[in-house]
Amino acid sequence: MQHSIPLEPKRRNSPGDIEVRCQMCGRACYRCRSVVQKAQAAGKGFNCSPACRAEYTKTLRGPKSAKYARVSVQCAHCGKHLERPANQVQAHGHQFCDRVCSGAWKKTHPSLPKKTAPSACLTCGKEFYAKPYAQRRGRGKYCSRSCYADSISLNNSGDNHPLWLGGGVEYRGPNWSKQRTEARKRDGNRCRNCNASARLHVHHIRPFRSFGYIVGVNDAYLAANELSNLITLCASCHRKAERGKVALPTID
Repeated sequence: MQHSIPLEPKRRNSPGDIEVRCQMCGRACYRCRSVVQKAQAAGKGFNCSPACRAEYTKTLRGPKSAKYARVSVQCAHCGKHLERPANQVQAHGHQFCDRVCSGAWKKTHPSLPKKTAPSACLTCGKEFYAKPYAQRRGRGKYCSRSCYADSISLNNSGDNHPLWLGGGVEYRGPNWSKQRTEARKRDGNRCRNCNASARLHVHHIRPFRSFGYIVGVNDAYLAANELSNLITLCASCHRKAERGKVALPTID
């Protein structure tokens, strides 16, 4: 089987041009010697015009294009006769005139995701169909975002959270206000990590809760609120320090 090179019909322009024949209609054409030699070496032929090239291409693709042949089908919604490529009919099955017919048909024929099995929502127990990629990744356990949020609130908060440290401490002893002010003065009202001067907090280097202070029972707040355990940080650095993402300087 030969491929073709399109060639517009023209008169001989130079003594070096060679006469060739259109492989579709047999018309005489002329092309320079180098082009003809390269085409012959590659096993290609010539066509005299784009029209002949198109016709010749159809003859070449005939045996290969069975799946691209157009077949007669009916619109799955309105029954109108249509012509569609055979490969499209094979891949999609149902055919439609336009998006209007497609949308109307889908409203009465809800489709399920391919290659999935029904799952039970872990929160409400409702049966639903998860998408294939979600099942492959170990997801698709909840029927909706609200069920997922309810599950997180119930099973992954407070004491059930793996990073739970006992919650925030609101009261830090009777001397906390004084010690906080002294710590800011000592640090020059600047963040000790980034030198910012806005939105300053005072952070306990060793967490206050770890001292075990109980109101009216012990005075562990005195050791917790020592200036050597306090450092001034801006709000951003304070959040990072609580997560252990910044190295805090030592306080003398």
